[in-house]
Amino acid sequence: MELSETYPMLKLDDWLLITHPSVPEPGPGFYDLSSLEQRALSQSRFLIQDHIDELHVYDPATGTTDERRLTSGKLPYPAYPEPGGLMSLGMSEENHQWCWLTEGHPDAWTMMIIDSPMAWHYLGGLTHLLSDLITGRVNCPVVAPDFGQHGHRTVQYL
Repeated sequence: MELSETYPMLKLDDWLLITHPSVPEPGPGFYDLSSLEQRALSQSRFLIQDHIDELHVYDPATGTTDERRLTSGKLPYPAYPEPGGLMSLGMSEENHQWCWLTEGHPDAWTMMIIDSPMAWHYLGGLTHLLSDLITGRVNCPVVAPDFGQHGHRTVQYL
């Protein structure tokens, strides 16, 4: 949550746009806050409708991944604002959906990246995930291994 409060809307490495509902009123020419909130809510509902065959759960504490087949074709989580629901927070250039799994206190929310028919669950927060991706400590199958290492610009929208 601290990253969200410090950096309202970001585009990282010209690839990942983070547009979460706590974004304050942007300047002229950008969407207003209510549209960003509505986008997050509607996108969250859309996320649980994706056909997902595989759920990969990565634990940064052990460096291991547990791969699970989902016979139902659906993620076992509701959409935000339901308790424990998926809340959309951003999207990559390839339309991979980045979201929080809102279980427990907001500081304990973990990350999910959805690229139908696969979802990748990182058992840590957004800041740790970004750090692990940029430093190469973790390899996510839907994120380029060189993410954040080309010196591309990062844009903060105030």
